[in-house]
Amino acid sequence: MRFLIAIVLICMPSQVFAEFLTIECEIKQHIILREHEPVDGMIGTFVMHETAKDIEFSKGGYFDGTSFAVEFSTPDYLQAEGDNGQTFIYRRGHFHFSFISYYHVTSMSGECRHVPRVIEG
Repeated sequence: MRFLIAIVLICMPSQVFAEFLTIECEIKQHIILREHEPVDGMIGTFVMHETAKDIEFSKGGYFDGTSFAVEFSTPDYLQAEGDNGQTFIYRRGHFHFSFISYYHVTSMSGECRHVPRVIEG
């Protein structure tokens, strides 16, 4: 019987046992560089949920419901990239975000805290 249970557990996808990150972050610094001049960007908060393949941001604010593909993830570190070259990195309570386009460079950093996930059902 134990052998059968062990086989079933081994065969189950690892995503079943994965712990996905949910954090609430406060933007402490947001700088936009346009035409050689720095401009202050939006300051605020957002919630980010990690899923099996991407991260999803809360509606409103700078990220406004966008999602980025997860490139690498551990319980203390996460790196995700957007379709247009955006990079979001979380590590031990802090995040950094960057986005470079032809028109501007955006740089953002802040602090995050874990929040419990609500299981809907």
